[in-house]
Amino acid sequence: MRLPRYAKLQAGIVCWFLCAVVANASGYKDFRVAVYARAYEVQQMKDPAWLESRWTTITNGLKVDKIYLETHRDGVIPDQQTLDAVKQFFKSKGVATAAGIATVVNERNRFETFVYIGLFAYDNGKFIVENFAAPGGNTVAARAVVDKKFTKLVDVVSGQTINGQARGDKMVFELTLAPASYRVLSAE
Repeated sequence: MRLPRYAKLQAGIVCWFLCAVVANASGYKDFRVAVYARAYEVQQMKDPAWLESRWTTITNGLKVDKIYLETHRDGVIPDQQTLDAVKQFFKSKGVATAAGIATVVNERNRFETFVYIGLFAYDNGKFIVENFAAPGGNTVAARAVVDKKFTKLVDVVSGQTINGQARGDKMVFELTLAPASYRVLSAE
């Protein structure tokens, strides 16, 4: 069943509100409250009356410390003028702002994303690059950019050495990952 767009919006606002109500019940002793507004809602915030009305409902009995304003989802990108006005609105309310982004191309298609690659970095110079595409999916070309002091990457599993190219004060390494695979790399 396909829901109308306004139903999704209302569900998002209800979820946003319910999260706020649960946070309010704890009494603010050990945490701060942050909320997240999807790009759909951020785009609607260009209407000051809509924004003021929704914000009054959300903050009725609740102190919000920070709001994340999503800048992309499903090809919806709020314009800069709207973002500037919204940031000013929240600043006037004493609420910090930060950006959020959803790398979602099409939510209705099982949250189809732009890429299926993940990076897990550790503080010992090692990192894992993983291609989450299902078997039979796309091979991914990735680029690792590290400090110039690292002149090579070593694949910890295979022992393969990957040489990079210097670009300014960085080293750039080209990687290829098959679908449903990963590489554990050490910067040396």
